[in-house]
Amino acid sequence: MPDVLAPLAAHLFTGEPDAPRLLGSRCAPCDVTTFPVQSTCPRCGRGDLLETEYRETGTLWTFTIQNFPPKSPPYAGVGEFIPYAVGYVEFAGQGLVEGRIDCADPESLAIGMPMRVRLCAFESAGGARSIHCFRPLAEDGG
Repeated sequence: MPDVLAPLAAHLFTGEPDAPRLLGSRCAPCDVTTFPVQSTCPRCGRGDLLETEYRETGTLWTFTIQNFPPKSPPYAGVGEFIPYAVGYVEFAGQGLVEGRIDCADPESLAIGMPMRVRLCAFESAGGARSIHCFRPLAEDGG
C-alpha cells in the first residue's frame, strides 16, 4: 500500500504501515483472545480485559474466493468488481481472525499457508481507507 490511508475504524491495528500488528483483547482468567478489541469477555463476561497485539504471522485456516459483489447496502464498491479471497488466519495461542487476502493469484492459496498481516486499501463511496488484510509469506519476502 504505497500511501498511508486513514484506518476504516479506530483501534484495529498499531505499528508502522509496513509492519502492522492487529489489536485485540485478552481475558487472563479465560485465556481468550478476541479481535477486534472488546470491552467484555465473550466467554465469561468479565470487563477487565488486557489489550494485546497479535503476532505478525499466522496460518491460513480456511478461505473462499468472492467471485461476485456483495449485496448493496452495505457494500458500496466503486468501479468494476474484482474477485478477491477472504479467509481466517490462525494466530498460535491467540485464535482466528477474518480478513481479505491480498495475493497475486487467489487460486494458488492453500490451507496451512503461512500468512503475514498487512494493510490494504479499501475503496468505498466514502473514499479509500486502510484495512487489515493477509498476504502469503511467500509473496511478502518471507
